[in-house]
Amino acid sequence: MHKYEIRARQLKNEMQKILDDNKVSSQLGLEEVNEEQFVIYKRLEFELYHLKRIIDFKNELKEKNASHDNRGGIRDGAGRKLDTGMKTTTVRVPVSMKTFVLSFVDLYAEWLKEDEDQILKRKTDDSQIIRTVQLLEVLASLGRKKFSDRKKKHEEK
Repeated sequence: MHKYEIRARQLKNEMQKILDDNKVSSQLGLEEVNEEQFVIYKRLEFELYHLKRIIDFKNELKEKNASHDNRGGIRDGAGRKLDTGMKTTTVRVPVSMKTFVLSFVDLYAEWLKEDEDQILKRKTDDSQIIRTVQLLEVLASLGRKKFSDRKKKHEEK
């Protein structure tokens, strides 16, 4: 049950209690209307009226969202169009590695292009690409050393 519906139920109970108290007093022959209770009753009635409007509005929204009207979700042809003809994917990388990854993509695009027009728009400049090449050389030598050591250990067993 939604919080608005719970509050509406509480208001109804409070209003009923006030009505019951007035019935008891009228049965006892007390015809005086308790103004304080009357004001409280009217305030509760006002709050209940607005809560019912909110609940009705939320129910309408639920009904609208329940019917599928081609809004939201996955649709054919939706999304950014490919400017290269190559499919793309989202990959999360550490912020400190972002320029290296973009430079690597630029290097790959340069390698793909050969004598044709560049198919990917460059995201980095030449100095960033040079730093990436240096990093790749260091990583390649480290990788060769590590994997050759592993291979030796595996052969020894």
